[in-house]
Amino acid sequence: MRRQTAAATTATATATEATASATAAAATAAAATAAHLNNSNCITTVTALTAQQQQQQQQQQQQQLQQQLQQQLQQQLQQQQQQLQQQQLNNSSNSSKSNR
Repeated sequence: MRRQTAAATTATATATEATASATAAAATAAAATAAHLNNSNCITTVTALTAQQQQQQQQQQQQQLQQQLQQQLQQQLQQQQQQLQQQQLNNSSNSSKSNR
């Protein structure tokens, strides 16, 4: 009877150790999976941030180009207005000379 009890106790201890080992292995696998998922999420987040930064840079560059074009157009318009005024002055001067 004692031998049976001892054998049953040993079998129970062995089963408990096997369960503990399986639980530890499962916990390790779960931790590894969580670390992998966390790493993947970090990579995804970094990729998303990088794409957003690139988009912002492109928008800033477009705005700068638009501002440069507007400035160039304004300068050209001012030059044309000055040339027109000068021509009008010249025409007026020539007209008054010919009337004399």
